[in-house]
Amino acid sequence: MKSVLVFPRIPRRSLVWCVVMGLTLISAAVATAEEPAATFDLDHCIRTALMNSSRLEASGESQRAALARAEEAHARRWPTLSVGAEANYQSEVNQFDLPAPISRTIRFGDNESYGLMADLELPLYTGGSLSASERAQRAAARASGFDFAADSLRVIQQVRSSFYQALGAQAEVDAATLAVKRLRRHLEDLQRQVKAGAASTETRLQAESRLSSAEQRLLGAQEQRSVRRLRLGLALGFPDREVVPEGRLESSLLSAQEETDSLASVSKRPELHALSLRRYANQEESRAAKGSLLPSLSASAQFHYARPGVRVIDNEWMHWAAVGLRLQWTLFDAGGRSARVEQHAATARALAHMHDELERELTSALEISRAQVSVQREQITKALQRAELEQQRLELVQGRYRQGMGTETEFLDAQDDLSDAEIAVAAQRSRLRLAEVNLLYAVAQ
Repeated sequence: MKSVLVFPRIPRRSLVWCVVMGLTLISAAVATAEEPAATFDLDHCIRTALMNSSRLEASGESQRAALARAEEAHARRWPTLSVGAEANYQSEVNQFDLPAPISRTIRFGDNESYGLMADLELPLYTGGSLSASERAQRAAARASGFDFAADSLRVIQQVRSSFYQALGAQAEVDAATLAVKRLRRHLEDLQRQVKAGAASTETRLQAESRLSSAEQRLLGAQEQRSVRRLRLGLALGFPDREVVPEGRLESSLLSAQEETDSLASVSKRPELHALSLRRYANQEESRAAKGSLLPSLSASAQFHYARPGVRVIDNEWMHWAAVGLRLQWTLFDAGGRSARVEQHAATARALAHMHDELERELTSALEISRAQVSVQREQITKALQRAELEQQRLELVQGRYRQGMGTETEFLDAQDDLSDAEIAVAAQRSRLRLAEVNLLYAVAQ
């Protein structure tokens, strides 16, 4: 007798749902396989961010524009050479009639004239305006270079912060995962004890409730990890990708030598150098404006080839040259140049005050960062001590619990306290690294 296999009838709706879910899971798996999360160490992250930063691209273009203005100011001090051509038609020309007995009409050229010209002009004296303008533009160009350095520092600070926030989120996920594993092992022991009649259902339900709470905390930690990895990806120029940081949260960004030698001053901050150079640039612009109050002297040389030439009566093509000096002095302009002098002088004074204010703010930020690093180090020591104490306490409670001298609530509370302590250690390490990031930024490193 042959055996017949009978399959249960599956409703059409359920079958369609299963197919759709299966295709969805396959698509998700394929997408995950095609675009795995990138794993970068800190140096790689910084290089990638600097390379992909639109802010730095814009800052670089501003620097190139400032350099071009400096070259333009330099070029104004050199001779200028220009060439030209012209063709004219005039309805009347100069003429006169000779009296008798000659009785002749002499015309100076005809109605058409053509010419080629080359003109060389050299500024000899401008009251120092041109040289002062060039120095001002050179200083502004150097200031734009420090602006680029300041923008680079901000990019590096953002990458470091995002990197260690993502590392901290991973550490919190690891601590939450460890807590879930401990509770799952305990629940498995309880389930065996319930089957053997050595534990009550109420005890098992209590452990299951604590496990659900731990799993909920784990899901929250995983969500934060994804968010911080996405923020790290955004800092690197990948706004739609998670970037996994590769590094150790326990490793400090600072060394004892660095803290002693180079973390005590804000003198390297590029913002201060940029303000100093812009102050100098405005002082030079003020000098240039003062120079415009003086007379200017320039020399010129011209070469002509035209018809008619100097000998108009001949009306033939000829060439000739001319050289000369030009002295110009603007005596009245309703106070415009004096106002420009005061404008740049006042701007220079304002930049000096801004420099002093910024230096005070940066010095204060440096001291705050150093204090935060010191306090965070003390807090990480306390957090580690607490985690060690909670580990010892859990071992003692577990020993009493196995001997029947401790309650389920005590044992679960001890596990929760240890989990809290481990997560606190991870969070504290992340805060310490972020404080170090801010300290390095304060001293332009």
